[in-house]
Amino acid sequence: MKGILPAIALFAAATVFAVGCGNSGATTASVKGKVTVAGQPVEGIAVTFTPATGRPGVGVTDAGGNFTLSTLANADGAVPGTHKVSFSKGPSGDPPPSDLTGPPPPAQPFNAKYENGATSGITAEVVSGKTNEFTWDLEK
Repeated sequence: MKGILPAIALFAAATVFAVGCGNSGATTASVKGKVTVAGQPVEGIAVTFTPATGRPGVGVTDAGGNFTLSTLANADGAVPGTHKVSFSKGPSGDPPPSDLTGPPPPAQPFNAKYENGATSGITAEVVSGKTNEFTWDLEK
């Protein structure tokens, strides 16, 4: 009986550790696509797929407007299901002004409604077992 109790405790600890690590066993499906603004590709747009449950998938457009999603759990793609899609563009990479009298940050190259999945009006259905491809042309 003395040897069984430590073995059970070790098994329980290993189980908790395994369940708490990684992406919790969530499967993902490959997601890629292209984003343009008024017909032109824009580099550096963050594309976020937010599911009802699970980790969001995020990708950033390249110079051609192409993106590939991955989750924060280092898994490629996004969890299967319906996602609200939002877009954001960070600073151009220029250092911030040293004082507050500098020029304001540049405006988003697209309509502000796309910055929030609740207001963007864009949803995407990610299907398991296939490469999901999406293309959007955002309004200015």
